[in-house]
Amino acid sequence: SIQRRHQKLIEEAPCSVITEKQRKEVFKEAALAEKRAEEKAESTHPQDIMKQLDYQKTLEKRYKASIARKYKLTKGQFLKIQVEGMEKQWPFPW
Repeated sequence: SIQRRHQKLIEEAPCSVITEKQRKEVFKEAALAEKRAEEKAESTHPQDIMKQLDYQKTLEKRYKASIARKYKLTKGQFLKIQVEGMEKQWPFPW
C-alpha cells in the first residue's frame, strides 16, 4: 500500500532529527549502557549465565529506552543511530 511504501522510505532515510554530533553522543551512550548492563548482570548473577543474559537484556532495554527519551527519539531512530555508528566506525568510549 502507499502508506507502507511511505513508511519504508521514512525508515530507510538517515536519522535527521538530530545532528551528527548528537548522534555520535547517542551512540556513545548506547555503548556505555550495554557495557553497564553487562557488568551489572554479571555482578548480580555471578554463577548463572542464563540469568545474567536475561537480566542484561532487560537492563539494556531499560537503559536504551531512557537514552531515546532523553533525545526524543523513536525506537527506530535510535536503532538507526546505532547502525550508523557501526557503519561509520564511530569510536567506542573505552
